[in-house]
Amino acid sequence: MARVENEMSEIEMVIELERSTAKSTTYFHMLFGVGSKDLHVRRRVQLVVWLQIIQSWTGIAGVTMYAPTIFKIAGFGSQKSMWIAGLNNIFYTFATLICVFTLDRIG
Repeated sequence: MARVENEMSEIEMVIELERSTAKSTTYFHMLFGVGSKDLHVRRRVQLVVWLQIIQSWTGIAGVTMYAPTIFKIAGFGSQKSMWIAGLNNIFYTFATLICVFTLDRIG
């Protein structure tokens, strides 16, 4: 019975902690750091947003979309350029999956 009461008191403490910090964990507060003396979260959120924007500006989506045309211009045949583009996309998928599953473990 004491174990159940101990667990219940821990749950109540966590609920109270979440209520006290709920105002500072909204997206608005994370993005602009309003009411927060520690702006590390703001800096991290903005860094992630800008990394996504800059990544889209690198043009890899255009290369991926027009890969068959690029390979045709490079001198490959129509069928071969489609195969190379398809294999390239499969390689992108596997490379992404490898990163997703190993990034947290490696660091």
